[in-house]
Parts: sequence; C-alpha cells; structure tokens
Amino acid sequence: MTSGHIPLPGSDRQLNWSVAHKTKQAGQASGDGYLISRNTRSVLFAVADGSGSGKPAAAVTETCLAVLGSQGELGLQDGFTQCHRVLKGSRGAALGMILIDVQSSRFSWAAVGDVDGLLVRAAEDQPNETLIQRGGVLGVSLPRLHPSDHVMQPDDLIVMTSDGVKRAYRAHVRAGASADRTAADVMDRFAHPRDDSIVLAISMGRVR
Repeated sequence: MTSGHIPLPGSDRQLNWSVAHKTKQAGQASGDGYLISRNTRSVLFAVADGSGSGKPAAAVTETCLAVLGSQGELGLQDGFTQCHRVLKGSRGAALGMILIDVQSSRFSWAAVGDVDGLLVRAAEDQPNETLIQRGGVLGVSLPRLHPSDHVMQPDDLIVMTSDGVKRAYRAHVRAGASADRTAADVMDRFAHPRDDSIVLAISMGRVR
C-alpha cells in the first residue's frame, strides 16, 4: 500500500489517495503501474497495464508512465497520443487517466483498453458514474477518446483498477469511506488470483 494527500488551495479540503497492488507471482515484476503527477493547476492520476505479464509488460508500463511524468502541463488527449507514439513497436498497454483541477475540483477522465473506473457520489440525488473505456491498445491502435467531465464533491470517492480486479467491486464501494480502506478492501476481495492487479482510490476530505 502507498498513500498520500494533496491539499486543495483556498479551501479546507484535500485529496486523499491510496494505491494497492500485487503481482501475478510473488517476486515477479508487475505489468500494472500508476503515476501521480502534480503541477500548479492540476493533478494527474494514471493507471497503466502493459500487455502480458512479467518484465516485458513492466517495461512497457514504465515507458508509458515515464512519458506522462515528464510533461509539466499535459492534457488527456496529448497524454494518450504521446504514450501511443512511444509505445509503437512494443506489446502495447492499456491506460486510464484522471486529470483534476485543484482550484475547482473539476476532473476529466478517459481510458483506452481494459482499465475500469467508478465515481461514487456522496449526495443521494446524484448518480454514480463509470469511466468510459474505448477499445484499443496504446502502441497498436489509438481509438477516438471519449472523456467525460465531473465535479468532485466532499466525501465522493473515485476508484480506478486494472483488469486484474473483478468488476464486482463496483457494488461494494461506498462514498465517505477512506481511500486507504477502499483500496485495501477492493484488492483483498476482488483481485484475480492469477493476474497482476492494481487499485487506485481517491477521496476528498477535510484537512486534518
């Protein structure tokens, strides 16, 4: 487990994030990885899943995330396009990205390939939202993106997972739960036993 928090300027709120991950086999390199990159205006959260497993998949994932991390001001479209370009000739990767504006708490998210995402609303009159995935493999085929925009409210919760996590987790995630607890619970209960797995959870709470 890895976790941290990011204060939101001009408010008493912060983004709390946590990542749980496991490898297909103990001691083996993981093809699943994540990135959290902040600049003055926004925070980028990304989950990448290199095709296959072991060191070859891990190398593809590291290349993809390194491209995203090297860009100071990177939009979603540019991020997917640049990752697709540098991964050409490789086995390719799936990628999901969330870009959150730290001033307004608005965020955009999109995915290419089998990366899942769920926004769980604290307000009962607001429906939960799922990340729209487009079929494709970065480095092999880049489809037209279908990003969607939302505003993150206090006690809302975002979860993003690789395909090593069963989609059944969606019915068990609750708004108001901590990012740490959510990531750990989803991993413990819904990770496939024979695949690399990663869970990224993001919540909004008060600064302690």
